[in-house]
Amino acid sequence: MLNIGFIEKIIFRGFLFRALTKHGINNAVLISNIIFGIGHILNLFCGAELISTLVQIIYSISIGYLYATIFHSSGSLLPCIITDQAINSLCIFNISYHLCKIQIDYHRSTVYHRQLQFFLHHLSS
Repeated sequence: MLNIGFIEKIIFRGFLFRALTKHGINNAVLISNIIFGIGHILNLFCGAELISTLVQIIYSISIGYLYATIFHSSGSLLPCIITDQAINSLCIFNISYHLCKIQIDYHRSTVYHRQLQFFLHHLSS
């Protein structure tokens, strides 16, 4: 994940954003973020669902504004890369928490279901 975020920052902020600033900062921010977002459409070819890919595209365009602002004000890719890694890490922890919660809830419902079956079986006997 570090390599992908690092490469994205080099391509979309280091090269594209810098090249587009010749046409004005607003154009550079808008165009580089739209291209960054649309670039995530490639996930469809890796088996991702349409809706989740569209959400990711919108999210990528939105978060791209943050990265463009950080890059423009700092003049360095390093703060963008650190911010990206922090956001990705927090997302991983959040996803892990929800996956664990789903597994626990599933386990509880399975235990309750078995207890109910046991109770109904003994009730009918």
